[in-house]
Amino acid sequence: MSSDTIYLPGLLWLALLWIVAGSCGRYCLHRWGFPGSGPNRSSVTVPVAPAGLGQELWLITQAGFILLSFPAYILSLLSWLSLPALSAAVLLMAGLLLLLGHLSAVPSAAEEPMLDNLQNCSSPATLLFLTRSLRRRWRGLYLDDISAIWVVALLLAVTFYSRTAETLPTFLDPGWYLNSALRLARTGGLIETPSLWSQLTPTERAVFSDSFDVVQTRLPIFPAGSQAGFFLTSFTFPDLSHPQIMPYHPPLLTVWLAVLAQAGGPRAALLLPPFLSLLSLVSFYLVVARLWRPAAGGLAVLLLGLSLPQIFYSRETYAEILTQFLLWSALACLLAYAHHRPALGPPFLDAEYPQPDSAAEPWGANVLGRNILWAVMGGLLLGLSLPAKLESVLVLLPVGLWWIWGCWQKLFPRRDLLISCAALLPGIVLAACSALAVNQVYLFVNGFGVLARALVFLGNPLLWLVLAAVLILLLFLWRLRAKLSPFGTRSLRGTSRSGADPPIPGSSGRGPLKSEVMRLAGMYAIVLLSLAEYFLLQPGGGPASTPAVPSGLVLSAAHITPILTWLGVLGLAWRWRRARGPAEVLFLAFSLTYFLVITLAPTISAGLSGLYAVRRQLPVVLPALCAGCAALVFTWEIPPAWRTWRQILALTLVIFALLPALFILRVREMRGTWQFQEQLNSTFAAGDIVVFEPLDRESEVGYFAAPLWSMGSAQVFLARQVGIQPGGQVTISAPLAAALQKWLDARHTVWYVSAQANPGLSQAGLRGELVTTLEWAAPSVAPEPVTPGRLTVIQTAFYIFRLK
Repeated sequence: MSSDTIYLPGLLWLALLWIVAGSCGRYCLHRWGFPGSGPNRSSVTVPVAPAGLGQELWLITQAGFILLSFPAYILSLLSWLSLPALSAAVLLMAGLLLLLGHLSAVPSAAEEPMLDNLQNCSSPATLLFLTRSLRRRWRGLYLDDISAIWVVALLLAVTFYSRTAETLPTFLDPGWYLNSALRLARTGGLIETPSLWSQLTPTERAVFSDSFDVVQTRLPIFPAGSQAGFFLTSFTFPDLSHPQIMPYHPPLLTVWLAVLAQAGGPRAALLLPPFLSLLSLVSFYLVVARLWRPAAGGLAVLLLGLSLPQIFYSRETYAEILTQFLLWSALACLLAYAHHRPALGPPFLDAEYPQPDSAAEPWGANVLGRNILWAVMGGLLLGLSLPAKLESVLVLLPVGLWWIWGCWQKLFPRRDLLISCAALLPGIVLAACSALAVNQVYLFVNGFGVLARALVFLGNPLLWLVLAAVLILLLFLWRLRAKLSPFGTRSLRGTSRSGADPPIPGSSGRGPLKSEVMRLAGMYAIVLLSLAEYFLLQPGGGPASTPAVPSGLVLSAAHITPILTWLGVLGLAWRWRRARGPAEVLFLAFSLTYFLVITLAPTISAGLSGLYAVRRQLPVVLPALCAGCAALVFTWEIPPAWRTWRQILALTLVIFALLPALFILRVREMRGTWQFQEQLNSTFAAGDIVVFEPLDRESEVGYFAAPLWSMGSAQVFLARQVGIQPGGQVTISAPLAAALQKWLDARHTVWYVSAQANPGLSQAGLRGELVTTLEWAAPSVAPEPVTPGRLTVIQTAFYIFRLK
């Protein structure tokens, strides 16, 4: 099967496997407490509204993703990843869940009683019960607002995200992920020892690998003399003395790309980013709509889905879209757990807690008690985010503090906290296993990168002045607490339940006044820190970098327009001022933690490309800004006569969101690269040794070494000790020439690929015959600096020599 084709039967089988696993997981969720039973399991049931079609599809999708991810990840760590092995593992887990749901002690309200009071557990009875249950379940479904968002997200994915990028060359991270995945799909394991590489001595391996010299120039605190390095720029090795080769980045995205490549061919892996973006938009809608109203959720989805970063990264194989999907799905599950009337203690901040709307009642609300399975799903998804992106560890801080605070305030049972932590453990264990076995180099390099950025961040005196100003403001408000006027507090839907605003805590003895002081101080602190970051703070790229680079908030404004950025900041500040209940507090803590850490920290890659650097804000920061903008539009109290202007403003903001992305709507990143790679692969036979010229400003042919090794059958190396002068003069070092001559003496077929017509072979005592010349050119917007409005064409010539 050609790597340029997509094998549809395999993809259909994978989709069927996903649906079966998700349906069994959803069935178990329904039988064990969603909705209608919760942790206070009793024989008393209450009538609940039927679930909507969109909600059911979302639950099946989430359950299927979880049940596919864990076995695929484990199989890849064991070097057993294959579609038959994955199918067997997933079907086994689905069967266990089906049996667990069937043996549920108490049926939920929406289910019929168990057949004969569970006195017959034979296979025919199980199948009969499952058939009746599914038939009754699907017959009562209706088209809800989530169904409409599914359609909107699907249209966005097909219209704007379907022109997937062909970033096979390892210019940036997508090539690293894709090539690692294609290699994993062929070998079945994340760690391998290539035969020819293992035959080389450590000194010879140093000739064909990249050290951390470049890292040391950017990070002087990085220790010199490290024996780790890069192989073909996409892979790493922890030590020159050990010939093990492994992927560089956290491997969850690599595993999923490999699964699609095994199911539908290498090119099928490109279908994963738009699909994950579709799921991410639906989860994002559930969070915003649950907190405020469906209109706010729809506006937030459009603002995010039509933005330049979302469109660009929904076409590329970056881990940011996967992380975005996992974090917002986990947040949606935790909000479903938290968003209902607390039965165990006083509410947070406000004297009265808002009742959930009846239309939202099936979405996790439960009058008999909380459904702990929502917290379990949230914990599993948070655990999976850890091996997806290093920054995901930030979510443990706000979520952990939120759980501890909820138990301390007696809003959540302590047992639920323990169960949620237990659900988080599988992801932590897998992340630890991959960190110890696969990603030592990644954690080593990025650990020093984080330390360097922290030193630059903490060494900025302007930052300390801003923090001092915020502290002075807090003390000032505290001293004036007795003179503060009572501010009204409205419910999440914009109007109070009784028709009049209830007094705030402290204004009538119903709560401490310090709550209002914290609200005001937090609101002002968000705005002041954002103003200082946007107009004053310009952190450098690292201790050794002299030019200043844009701060994170400046990068955001450059890619989603300043008006959306600042409305988002004001919206987050406004919601902090009006926060009600643990659900909204979790959202704000989750969003603001990422906002402060990601945007305030110096961005090393900002000097390379603004679009490349803003990717770190895509999982949480940019969606949070879109959510804050939508919240400001739809929760700000206005007279009824002005509501038409609210709709006009929402439409105007959608147009502003789309404007920066107009220039790439008809552009396919790296178009034609896959076809060129096929042509390059066909030049070499199985077992041939292909040596690529090293990466240099005068030569970019080395970026195609990793795709050739991942997709072809040749043995590929990337030379290191070659000097290329600006005038075109090339010098090959003696150790490299000796290694090439050694392979020639062993009667191997050796090729040398260069961007120069005269690659300096004869000067090194080698003879080379020019066999063919290839030309490659492709459009790209990624390598362009800060402003995202320019399109360039990357092109280079390939001179392929056969050594004699």
